[in-house]
Amino acid sequence: MAGGKDEPAAKPIYLDVILIESKDLNTTVKGGIGKGCLRAPFARIVVGNKQIATSPIKNARSPVWNDDACFVLDGEYQDLHIGLYDRVKTGLGKEHHFLAQVNVKIRDLDFDREYDMWEEWAAPPSCERNNVLLTGRVHFKLYKSMSFKEGPYAHFGRPLKTHPLRMDAGDIVLVSMRGMSLAHTVKLSTGSQWDHVAMVVRNKGKSNLRMFEATMEGVETYFLNSSLSAYLENAKVGIRRLQLPRTPELLDQLYTFVSEVKGRPYKSDWVQLVRAAYGFNEQEDLSSLFCSQLIAAAYQRMQILPYDLPSNNYLPSDFASDLHGHLHLGQLGKIRLLGSRVQVKEVELRPNVDPAGLIVPQAPNDRLAHIEVSETMTKRDAKRKQYTVYIINVISADGLTWMLLKRFTDFVEFDKRMRQYFKGLPKLPPKATLGKLNTQVVQQRRAALQHYLRTLLQPPAVDCYIFIMFVKEGRRGVKSLVVKKPVESPETSKKKTKKKKKKKKKSTKEVAPPKAADWIRISVDKEDSSAKPFLKSQGSRGFLLGRTMDAGEEEGNGCDAEALPAEEEFDEDDEDDEDDEEDEESEGAGHDACTEEGDALVGAAAYSLPPARVAQLAGNGTGDGDGDG
Repeated sequence: MAGGKDEPAAKPIYLDVILIESKDLNTTVKGGIGKGCLRAPFARIVVGNKQIATSPIKNARSPVWNDDACFVLDGEYQDLHIGLYDRVKTGLGKEHHFLAQVNVKIRDLDFDREYDMWEEWAAPPSCERNNVLLTGRVHFKLYKSMSFKEGPYAHFGRPLKTHPLRMDAGDIVLVSMRGMSLAHTVKLSTGSQWDHVAMVVRNKGKSNLRMFEATMEGVETYFLNSSLSAYLENAKVGIRRLQLPRTPELLDQLYTFVSEVKGRPYKSDWVQLVRAAYGFNEQEDLSSLFCSQLIAAAYQRMQILPYDLPSNNYLPSDFASDLHGHLHLGQLGKIRLLGSRVQVKEVELRPNVDPAGLIVPQAPNDRLAHIEVSETMTKRDAKRKQYTVYIINVISADGLTWMLLKRFTDFVEFDKRMRQYFKGLPKLPPKATLGKLNTQVVQQRRAALQHYLRTLLQPPAVDCYIFIMFVKEGRRGVKSLVVKKPVESPETSKKKTKKKKKKKKKSTKEVAPPKAADWIRISVDKEDSSAKPFLKSQGSRGFLLGRTMDAGEEEGNGCDAEALPAEEEFDEDDEDDEDDEEDEESEGAGHDACTEEGDALVGAAAYSLPPARVAQLAGNGTGDGDGDG
């Protein structure tokens, strides 16, 4: 059953990004002269609704970051975006000016191949207005794979599901809580922004990650993804990697220590916390522990820190610095902040809006995965007046792609309808009577429309029927980028070969309907342009039939298909089971197009046919009749 438990989940795709540096950054104020350098340039690495920022480099014309990211993707139809920003201090605080960007199509990258790329910075969308023109280049590396355990960046650890970063056992998690707490006294006395520290650990024999920490509930391990998300709701979180090979001996010492102290109470003696700020604690007592004492004791057990200084003399601020220069093995990397500069603006329903009838929940494979305003062209209306048409390429999560032709007026009317129900939508450029055909105005509108549409690719806006109808009305060139083929054993393949030989003879027996997992193509004579169907079976959704439209023919309204069951929610207890699946060889999906070059545009009209009728079409001369398109 499609979408059910019997259908195997799609294998995730892992995209590693190493943002190395930017060269020869020059800025020019619009309408002015002269060049200058940026005050504190940093970059944001974005795929979909996940993003992470690099560290700002002050007064750099050629900043070097050497920051990495790892994205866990459900498909290849999204783009990688790298944006360049400048952090500027003002009287009201800090502002981040969006200066330039670089986009990479993930689907164009080969698997298991490392790309070393230099790209020119391009202008940002016009909706991010600024008065600075920037030139320069950016240097980064990419690696796409089906397994996080392989490739040149596997030593960074396991990718997180909630944040685009790899982590491993021994890495440090720093937390700065908002508001007063027991550790706030030490925070004030040391002048540090960090008041809590934790460590990433693994369970013995498993590679899934946990957060090991001492809180008011005592010493425990928690799911790492959930813990980071919980802290980010009301705190600032920083990550420091332990740059040291994870040998079996090192991990065994950590496993033993975790099992020994797990469940012990939290040490709430504030006097000992204050004494730790000045190194006045002389005796160590592990019967109860505070957060930094727990992590220091773990590092001592792993022989990373010496026993010269008692573990209860370490504070969270020490793990943000060099640990008094006492590290015996390895070193700690720089602090990577999560959540501080990577906030995602969400589109939300307005208060008092009833989602019933407005929001149409869709199966994950039916949702839109990528929208790109690729090109523009000029046409004339019936009165011979010129206007601009924006060519939009759309890709759904299951690989179905099509093209749209929209005017800017269409977007303005669509935006008015969406704003009645949603808040947080980006602003579109104003309509203009004069100069609307100017090249610069057209390109600014194109960039703004691109930004606007991508903002809608998140719930609940992506499931809004107004948005669904807007991207499906008038679509052209519908085809599939992916053809799914069921896995067959050698015995099954031999049986199918025998069946094909028998079917060469004319048979009067009823043809069985195809299986839910099969893709079927029914070929026809190229001369017959009125009936060129293509079939696709999707289990409980039934069978969809499309045909080639004649030139000038208007697109019809499709029949509603039965919705697929929702995908099961991810349970972190199943992470260990996924580890074993990652070692299996990934089944690469074949790529084919449902239409050939030179064919007329495929219409968007879809008709729901009963299985018996589809089987009849497949067996009565329009196809090979064996269901193996």
